[in-house]
Amino acid sequence: LVRQHGPNSIGMYVGTAAGFSFLHPIFAQGFMEGLGSRNIFSSATQDCSSKFAAASAVYGFPFTQPMPDLDHVDCLVLVGANPVVSKWSFGQVPNPQKVLRAIVARGGQVHVVDPRHTETARVASHHLFIRPGADVFFYLAFAHELVQQGFVDKDVVREHTAGFETWSEVIAPWSP
Repeated sequence: LVRQHGPNSIGMYVGTAAGFSFLHPIFAQGFMEGLGSRNIFSSATQDCSSKFAAASAVYGFPFTQPMPDLDHVDCLVLVGANPVVSKWSFGQVPNPQKVLRAIVARGGQVHVVDPRHTETARVASHHLFIRPGADVFFYLAFAHELVQQGFVDKDVVREHTAGFETWSEVIAPWSP
């Protein structure tokens, strides 16, 4: 392939777990550099870029990643995530299945929103099937209900953010 089509005809995709290994990224990058290809991708390029962008906008630094207080949370909503398999990716929770079951055992709720009945959905208290690609509509309807039901302290939000009125207008027509 390299002889016939050039080094960039080769690409590599590195999965989430490999990103948390010390040596794997070094060897993967070295292999691709050895081939002369710039085409190395990872789960970060697919589903984590938004996390880095949001953290930069909210906290001023891309690697400040919020993590729920799993030992004290009463209600946990997971959308399109399967932490039983991913070990919570950024947070690296050692036994996520045990942690999720503990939330439910102490009376908390774990809601999984996913098109697939994942390993995480199997231990959650609720699973909401969602059509693939419909996440944006779920989030719009969810935000709509938070505001409509009075779960948003508008004074606090206005004091610490900008654009709340515009955001409220955007979500207004998106009732569940």
